[in-house]
Amino acid sequence: MKLATIKPNDLAIVKDDGLIPIGEMLSHDGALPKGATMVDLIANYDALKSRIQDIAIKAQSTPLRSTLLRPPIENPSKIWAAAGNYKRGSQGLGDARGRGTAGKTSPDELLENIFLKPPSAIAGPEDKILIPKNADSIFPELELCVVIGKKARHLTKERAFDAVFGYTIMLDVTARGYG
Repeated sequence: MKLATIKPNDLAIVKDDGLIPIGEMLSHDGALPKGATMVDLIANYDALKSRIQDIAIKAQSTPLRSTLLRPPIENPSKIWAAAGNYKRGSQGLGDARGRGTAGKTSPDELLENIFLKPPSAIAGPEDKILIPKNADSIFPELELCVVIGKKARHLTKERAFDAVFGYTIMLDVTARGYG
């Protein structure tokens, strides 16, 4: 099932090429608080899943327009990012030579390049991205974003996907070399 956060302040099911607003409906039912966010929906998803599926089957959708979309998750508790890619590597990223080369980076070495981005860095479709005036290099990079939906710690590889709620895309824009 595909979900979205939409303007002005609602949640929606994405069905085919349309949107089915559900936030107000779930609030009216008492399933979510008024003005619930995607974080609220994710936290209560197990209890709401059958209701949301039922709405998706029965409700009429309205056309999906990009101007209606907001960031998928506007206020996540944290954003973990990696300054490289296990398959692609990170060679050349430090001196702004591009996107790196096919690398020999091991998973352990990749862990050394993981960092946090502040939730305040989130912008949605149609939002402006502020670029520092004196930035030498700008790196826009489309990324797969894994949305963790359950509190988890010290998971085994076999249990890691138990904590995954879903996936979205993220345009990671990094500015380097400014002062």
